[in-house]
Amino acid sequence: MKNVIMIVSVIMLLVPEIAYCTRAIDRCRQNLDGVCYFANKDGITIASSNRSSNSPFPRNLICKNGQVSPTLYVGSFDGSRFALICISSSVQTFGNGCFGNCPNLSIVAFESNSQLTRISDHAFRSCSSLKSVCFPASLQTIGGNCFKECRSLSCVTFALGSRLARLPECTFDGCSSLRSICIPSSLQAIGNWCFQDCGSLSILMFESVPRLQIIGAGAFSGSALESICLPSSLRTIGGGCFLLCRNLSVVEFEPGSKLRTIEDFAFGDCAALKSICIPSSVERLGPRCFGSTPLTTRLNPTAGLSSIVFEPSPQPITIGKDTIPAGVTIDANDRPLVRR
Repeated sequence: MKNVIMIVSVIMLLVPEIAYCTRAIDRCRQNLDGVCYFANKDGITIASSNRSSNSPFPRNLICKNGQVSPTLYVGSFDGSRFALICISSSVQTFGNGCFGNCPNLSIVAFESNSQLTRISDHAFRSCSSLKSVCFPASLQTIGGNCFKECRSLSCVTFALGSRLARLPECTFDGCSSLRSICIPSSLQAIGNWCFQDCGSLSILMFESVPRLQIIGAGAFSGSALESICLPSSLRTIGGGCFLLCRNLSVVEFEPGSKLRTIEDFAFGDCAALKSICIPSSVERLGPRCFGSTPLTTRLNPTAGLSSIVFEPSPQPITIGKDTIPAGVTIDANDRPLVRR
């Protein structure tokens, strides 16, 4: 029931963003406003109802036999003033910083049957007006810092059948308007600081049958997450992963969890976190991984409070330099207290 309510909430959040995106794409294709660059087999077409000299023709684009290369090269559109872009299905690669620092760019659309496989480092970094992006299923690689400091970005979606295996470091760092994200089942790793300082990010969901194994250091630090249910495939939670998530009150693990390690400060300063049940698969808890949280120092269900509790486990658990057997509660400073 909880998952159904969360899904409905996500849909309600995304409906206005998707509607806006759809209207903007229609305008883009009709060339009614902004400056639109269409990369296709016949060349680059600049369409605008408001042409001006400060809308430069893209640099470093190589044409062969009258056709545009399937690669948009390094810095091709860097600093351009257009508002909307529609990427042809023939484009396969975006070079480093290809669309970086485009202050008016608000919508990125991809034609159906897109062949795009790679978006390189910093490709859309600091596009301060970018509101929405939907990644095509063909995409396999996203570079580091790709959407860093896109402070208006509120809607990020992945097409069904996504092939994306990894979100690298700082992909959405500082995207302060991003409110929710649904991780595709193809994703195996979320890199360090990937969603750091996404101060509006309150909903984190996973597609069915997830393959996620690693969430890197600081990946969601400073976000507005309130509750999370981590997939059974997850093996490592990196240091400071949920550091300073002060609204986070519920942390759950899917049945059959394969989690092995929770690194240093992983849930540090999560001021609302009062209880957690560690899966039996866990072998190591890093020093102060629950430091500066209000986890109570004793088991006291009648007061509505609880402590960190370990499921029955066939192996000891390492906390810093100490070894703790199963069925032990610990306080906020990771000190063993009571055997259950």
